[in-house]
Amino acid sequence: LLLDALPWNTDGLSETARDGDMHHLHQFTNGLFTTATLFSMFTGKLPSELVPGGVGYLAHNEDRYYNWMKDPNINILEVLKTANFQVHLHHHLDYLLRMFLGFRGDDPLAEFLADRSGRWAHVTLTSPGPGPGPDPPAAPSGGGGSSSSSSSGGVGGG
Repeated sequence: LLLDALPWNTDGLSETARDGDMHHLHQFTNGLFTTATLFSMFTGKLPSELVPGGVGYLAHNEDRYYNWMKDPNINILEVLKTANFQVHLHHHLDYLLRMFLGFRGDDPLAEFLADRSGRWAHVTLTSPGPGPGPDPPAAPSGGGGSSSSSSSGGVGGG
């Protein structure tokens, strides 16, 4: 479970983690903002090692940002697939689908749900956007991902 910018002393968080047999680990990254931080966590590399010129605030608007995604051995989401993990993406789906799965159109959620490549079949979406809302539409048969309703957040596998 990855919680970005959520203080450990948030009411009930430590108790929920303990009850779920989860352990608190500090994660240190090189990033000063979410994209650079998650980039390091999702790839194990510095952004400048994979993206010419590094990753800036608007790097995702440039083609150079997406070339690293072509190597399935770099992205932790694909490494987890190889290890038979299921991945659940909950909040900020537009951002995550664009920045780490490479769906670059005007509606990354629709692109993900229509994807039939099977590349992301192990990824489940548990929220349609950054906050609570209606369930996302079901993925078409044989689609790239699935969707379901959930009240838990984060990125996890298991």
